[in-house]
Amino acid sequence: MTTTPAPHTRIEPAELTDRELLAAIASPVARCTGADVDPDDWFPVTSDPKKARVQAAHAIALCTVCPVRAECLELSLRHWHGAGRHGVWGGFVEAERSVLRGEWLDGAAVAALVPQAISDHERQQQKRFLRRESARPERSARRVAHRPTPAGARLPHRADHPGAA
Repeated sequence: MTTTPAPHTRIEPAELTDRELLAAIASPVARCTGADVDPDDWFPVTSDPKKARVQAAHAIALCTVCPVRAECLELSLRHWHGAGRHGVWGGFVEAERSVLRGEWLDGAAVAALVPQAISDHERQQQKRFLRRESARPERSARRVAHRPTPAGARLPHRADHPGAA
């Protein structure tokens, strides 16, 4: 007799391919997709974990309620020697993920590394962020110009600029 998992059974991130993980974190259910957060908020400039969390508070607030947080963290840990090392992934800054990566390499499932319940401090940060975001006027054109370049897009070269000598 064969049993099939119920349709609502969650597939562990470790069982997904990189392509499936990327599709999950780029999907409309991911809180970061289309979020009105300054791209710089995803990349704290300090290596001190506490200060980095403060610098990335807006991004982390989105991550704490994201339904694909574990998939995001899994992809980051798989690609540690590339893009997965930098910035905020799965609600963690680089220094925190470095510690988690050791546990992950020792066999810990990502789902066990991602807290299921957010702390009171994170909940307060999230509420402040969401209140501030709902009260903000539409982003200016200057902010839009700072958004990350889509994958595969060609960045303009300085020589391509009409005023370049």
